[in-house]
Amino acid sequence: MSGLKKQSNQIVSLTLSERQLCDLELILNGGFHPLNGFLNKEDYESVLTSMRLTSGDLWPIPINLDISEKTSEMISIGDDIALRDKEGFALAIMHVVNKWKPDKDKEAQNIFGTTDILHPGVNYLQNKSRSIYLGGPVTGLRLPKHYNYQSLRMTPEDVKNKFMELGWEKVVAFQTRNPMHR
Repeated sequence: MSGLKKQSNQIVSLTLSERQLCDLELILNGGFHPLNGFLNKEDYESVLTSMRLTSGDLWPIPINLDISEKTSEMISIGDDIALRDKEGFALAIMHVVNKWKPDKDKEAQNIFGTTDILHPGVNYLQNKSRSIYLGGPVTGLRLPKHYNYQSLRMTPEDVKNKFMELGWEKVVAFQTRNPMHR
């Protein structure tokens, strides 16, 4: 691990957005199992058309690492890049296997069922998501540090252990449409 941390100081670094940090955390902690990184182009296209990874696993929404065209000029297929939080801490090393310009209208239509900019998902995709996607596996260095909602932050493994500890055999899950907020 220390070798990877050292490597992270000698390669191109990307500072992740809050959304990208959330995606990376779920990749690293197993919440996005079976993903081991940001979707490569083949998996991305498969998810758009069939809601499945190329392995056949169900996966309804693409998990992409979007970057600007200017940033993409510094990154080549085959590169390792450091993924950092806004404080500059290296969280993971990504091996870039694909770099492409997505068809965002196609993505919006296939994922959200509309290209209407009034839809919040389409609006984010068209106005905030950057123009180039990178795909490839990530090797975790550390999870992002959080200071809020400590008692609610558990990895999937922690949740499974908690259910066993409580003797629960059946559980019902609820997913809120929006992130937790005050």
